Amino acid sequence: MKTKTLIFTAALTAALAAVPTYAYAVCAPSTESLAPVRTAVSTEMTRLAPYTASADSRDLDWVKDHMVQMVPEWLPTIQRVAAQNQPELAELADTCYQGSSADMPNFIGCVKKGMLTVVLPRAIMDLPAACSEISTAMADADIGNKARSWANRWANEYIQYRETRPAQ
Repeated sequence: MKTKTLIFTAALTAALAAVPTYAYAVCAPSTESLAPVRTAVSTEMTRLAPYTASADSRDLDWVKDHMVQMVPEWLPTIQRVAAQNQPELAELADTCYQGSSADMPNFIGCVKKGMLTVVLPRAIMDLPAACSEISTAMADADIGNKARSWANRWANEYIQYRETRPAQ
């Protein structure tokens, strides 16, 4: 069943899913080490449930404008890779959204595939540093709180954007 979702919810979820996908594909962290991050992010994402699908292209534009900033500050190598590949990431978001008809699972799957086939090959020289950052982050006893705070910030930012966005 196709469930129409908020453009941001799909895009943010895909962006948030990109770090674990990247980590899993390249650095192979254990499922247990990723669990606190997934739990924290999922908890914050439920706050976006009241928002429904939007055909307003400004929502996807907002996500694309904030993609690099959405990478957690404790992952500077991945931030740099995102900044270097921002045009490709924006194009990927456009392509995946248009192809998904606002269906979140299809959108997330498309973004994950694109991350692995478009961004990852371009970042091959950065993989050791990125894996080291991810390992360090996952080993941090406070990673669940850091991830929750990070996801909370972006949920708040988007909610504020939506609440103050002028009508079309």
